[in-house]
Amino acid sequence: MDVRSDGRSDGELVTAARLGDRDAFTTLFQRHWRGLVAATRRHARDVHHAQDLAQEAFVRLHQSLWLLEGCADVFGWLRRVTQNLAVDQARRRETRPERELIEPEHVVDAPPIVGNDGSVAETPEPVWGAMTRLTRYESSLLFLRFARGMTYRDIARECGLSISAVKVALHRGRQRLTRAMGA
Repeated sequence: MDVRSDGRSDGELVTAARLGDRDAFTTLFQRHWRGLVAATRRHARDVHHAQDLAQEAFVRLHQSLWLLEGCADVFGWLRRVTQNLAVDQARRRETRPERELIEPEHVVDAPPIVGNDGSVAETPEPVWGAMTRLTRYESSLLFLRFARGMTYRDIARECGLSISAVKVALHRGRQRLTRAMGA
């Protein structure tokens, strides 16, 4: 559906979305996504962070449709939500000091891998060679998870991240490690 061909106003689209018209919400998303990400860049560390904030704003828009009956300035509402989200995240970072992740260079010898039963096994040399091809972030999280045997929750607490961010980073790190070992 082409957004430009939909002549409805934002207020009409909100009303239609409230009544269950999925195309109306899709039109709102397509109409405002790029502009919102661009506007959010002022409050975000990078484009990915801006996209995360914009995505959360759209989730909140969907959850708040019943409050926005006839809202003429949906973009302004979304922009305010992203600003508030960015401020909230900055406050959380201030109250919870960021901790440095373990640098791969600090790992002199290949540390043992702790099994679920508490047993210790040596890490094969190809794994450590492949770890050097990962980003510091990925290799640090993989090290914490598998060499130190830390849980997702412990890693999140230690690094000042959300549990979901840890899970995603570990998943991507494992994928890259698998590819690096195959190379």
